[in-house]
This record gives sequence, structure tokens and C-alpha cells, in this order.
Amino acid sequence: MKRKYLAMLFFLLPLSIFCQFSIDYYDAFKMATLNLSGLGLTEIPTVSCYFDGVVDIAFSGNKFISIPDDIKNLGKTVFSVNMSNNKITELGDGIFELTNVDNLDFQINEITKISKNIGNLTNLKMLFLNTNKLTDIPKEISGCITLKGLFLSNNQLKTLPLELSKCRGLESLDLSGNQLTEIPIVITFLTNLRTLDLTRNLLTPAQKEAGKRLFPFAKF
Repeated sequence: MKRKYLAMLFFLLPLSIFCQFSIDYYDAFKMATLNLSGLGLTEIPTVSCYFDGVVDIAFSGNKFISIPDDIKNLGKTVFSVNMSNNKITELGDGIFELTNVDNLDFQINEITKISKNIGNLTNLKMLFLNTNKLTDIPKEISGCITLKGLFLSNNQLKTLPLELSKCRGLESLDLSGNQLTEIPIVITFLTNLRTLDLTRNLLTPAQKEAGKRLFPFAKF
């Protein structure tokens, strides 16, 4: 039976903010969630990067601009990271040293650049980068060989790297609300796609009609 324990931890912040650290125990599996969501923080407390056994990181709804490299110290127990709805401008190297992560949520930020080290995330299944300021995706995303869902709506993308074709298990791809003037050729190699959204791009009516014939399951 699930049992839930709540402990209040004091973090060394300028305003002496208390935050809640919840730990859920199951019969044979312990799951810990480090939750700092919705606190209006402007930076990630360094001390929060040194807990043991954290599985889920929930830092959404703050005002973070960057991610400290110290986050790598949370180690290989982390499987899910949610830093959506912040003001993060760049995904640096530290986050990509959490090599067992299978879910990354960075939607609704101001990200313009992604580190080439994204290719380290060989266990990543879901990547949410909706509503950012991305103009390109690094070719090293090819290392994310277990990727199932890639969500890139509302960015400034004009193309996708051909190397994405190595993510052959990709099932969902959302490219709506970008600046595509043609259907990225790499999509033809993603034979396991089940959902594809290309609405609100710069495709011509003729391109959309051709796309519907090639990808009858897609939205144009």
C-alpha cells in the first residue's frame, strides 16, 4: 500500500523560503519527488542538487534563467525532469549528465540553444520543448535512440537535422507553429510515426496536399 511522508526542508535562499520535499514509498520501490514548483524562485538552490535517491524533479512555474551544472550531482536515479514555465534560455551540459532520464519537460521557456550533449540521453523517451525560441535542433539528438515523443511546437524552426532519422522509434512529432517552408525530408525515414502535426507553418497548399498523400495520419 502506498504511504506518503512529507518533510519540510529549509533551503538557503535569500528570502529563507521553505519548500516541500515529498517521499512516496511503495511495497518494493521507493520514489522521491523533489518539488519546488510555483514558488517564484529566480534560481535553483544549489543545496537541492545534492539529495540522494531523487527520481522526479518538479521545478515548474518559477523564474529560473539557467540550470546549474551542479544538477548533475542528483545522479543516475533521476528519471523525470519538469522545468516547464520558467525563463530558461539555454540547456547546458549539466542536465544532460542525468543519463537515465526518460522524460524531459522544458516547454514554455525562452530556450534558444541546446547543448550537443543531448546525445548522452540514450534512455530519453519524451522530450517537451514547446513554446521556446529554438531555431535549430542539434544533430546529436541522434543519440536519443529510445525517443518516442518529440514536441517542438511554437518555436522558430526552419528545418530538422537528418540525423533525427536514427530515432527510428519516434511515434509522435509536433512541429506546429514553426517556420517550415517545406516538409523536412527526415520525416520520411521515421517509419514508426503515428502522429505528426505540421499546422501553422509556411507550407504552400500544394505542399500540404502532397504531405497528406505521404502522411495520411498527419495534420497540415
